[in-house]
Parts: sequence; C-alpha cells; structure tokens
Amino acid sequence: GDEGLTPSQQQEQSWLGTVGHAIQPVFAPLGFDWRMDVGILTGTGAKELMVSTLGVLYDCSEEAAEAADATEASGTRLAKVLQREYDTPTALAYMVFALFYFPCFATVIAMVVESGRRRIALHAIVYTTTRPIKDIHASEEEIANGEANTCITECIKAVGGIRIPILV
Repeated sequence: GDEGLTPSQQQEQSWLGTVGHAIQPVFAPLGFDWRMDVGILTGTGAKELMVSTLGVLYDCSEEAAEAADATEASGTRLAKVLQREYDTPTALAYMVFALFYFPCFATVIAMVVESGRRRIALHAIVYTTTRPIKDIHASEEEIANGEANTCITECIKAVGGIRIPILV
C-alpha cells in the first residue's frame, strides 16, 4: 500500500509517474526529469496543463502558483521551485519544445473539421512530435552539417550563446 509514502512518493509511483519515468530516456538529453515528461504528456490536452501539472507535482497550491501578470509570476512558489530545480538551458529547452511538439487536442480536432481530412491532423501530430525529438538526439556533426537544421536548432542558435544541451 501507499500508507507510508509521502505525497511526492505517491505521485512518483502513480500510473502517470511510471509513464513519466518510462519516457525519461527520450528527453534526458535536454535535462528533463520525469515531472517535466509528465507535463509534456498532459500538455497534449492543452499547453497550459504543462504548468498546472508541474504545480501539482511540486506541491504548489493553486493560490501559490497563480499570478496576475508576468512580473508577479516570477515570485510564485512554483517559479521559485522551478528556478531551484532546473538550470536556464533546461528551462529554455522545455519552453522551446513546448512550442513545437504535438498540437493540443482542440487544435487537432479543428484541423480535422476545417480540412475534412484526418491525414492532415495525423501528419501534424507525427511531424511536430517526432521532428523535435529527432533534433534532441542529433549529433554535433549533424547539427554542424545542417542535417538537423530545423526550427529547434534555429532556436538553439538564437538564444544568444546559451547552449541548450542537445547531446549528453
């Protein structure tokens, strides 16, 4: 049973925590841990769920995690926990990956409805998820030769000299 476990241990041993651990090797080159991986999974429902999920996994109450504006956001308990847990390149990698991976389900449904073709939505799901993962695992040589020169590698070049760890 879960009687002697802390809430954090219970979350880690939950079904979602187990899945997060299972997919961790895919995202390890970016420095993501199982919590960030779970955030990526829940983000397929809606991107804002990524932040909510991290708030739950880091035991931040809703009141302590919400902010009225961007200035106030840096002072929330969740922001402080994330700043302590992750370095800048990992945080940037997470944000860039969130921009490019799997569109949320509402977007996928809208693609099907608007185009009348499921293939377009399927292509969006497969391409926008596999391409960033392929770039994450690109070798330095592939990047140098332009073989992995996609949106993610362009963003990596554009972050002003901060090297997001692509290859461990």
